[in-house]
Amino acid sequence: MLIAQPKIVLKLDDIGVANHLCKAGQVMDYLLQKSIKASYGLIANRLDETAFSTLSKYINATNSRDERMVELWHHGFDHSNNNLSNNNKEFSGTSYGFQKKHFNDANQLIIKKLGVQMHTFGAPYNAADSVTLKVISENSNYKLIFFPSLDVGKHLKITSLNNRVDMEKGVGNPNYEYFVSNYEKNVVYQQSFMIIQGHPNNWTIEQFNEFTKTIDFLVLKGCEFVLPFELVK
Repeated sequence: MLIAQPKIVLKLDDIGVANHLCKAGQVMDYLLQKSIKASYGLIANRLDETAFSTLSKYINATNSRDERMVELWHHGFDHSNNNLSNNNKEFSGTSYGFQKKHFNDANQLIIKKLGVQMHTFGAPYNAADSVTLKVISENSNYKLIFFPSLDVGKHLKITSLNNRVDMEKGVGNPNYEYFVSNYEKNVVYQQSFMIIQGHPNNWTIEQFNEFTKTIDFLVLKGCEFVLPFELVK
């Protein structure tokens, strides 16, 4: 009897481009070569004028079934954590006007620079509040939010993606054995889907190798890698 394996969403954060360089490029190339779908969180003001030429091969990549391999998602305008007197994060504790501007400015900048309309939001530091949910719900293009810290409640058009299974033992530190332990603990998620977060910009060679072992584990398990937006289409 075959045992169903979870769908896997790779949530890879903090993507930017400067002078034709994307620090996560090695990871992005590796996943394309393995024909593995992944999603990448863009920080809008960290994309310079070389962003399209650098990212276009990922934006346009498809697999043998003509399915898109990459989803780009909204990860804030500047990923700031020093707003107002309390050093509030970009989408937590800041005003409606502030969040609305940052959200819309980022959305429009990605459209302008990459020609991509995003559909998924993930707050910097995974810190979002009720104001954030209101702002997202006012843009009908957005259908999903990663790791909201509160119930989306009345915002029925927004789907929460909360099935988090950590592979990083501390931010930016992939650890294969730590991930396997978390995978085995989350039996409920094994029946549906798992969100696996990573911060590939500054991974060392050793950390990259821990990530590839994690991917090999999931492939051997027979897991299907999907994009966030595919979960609601």
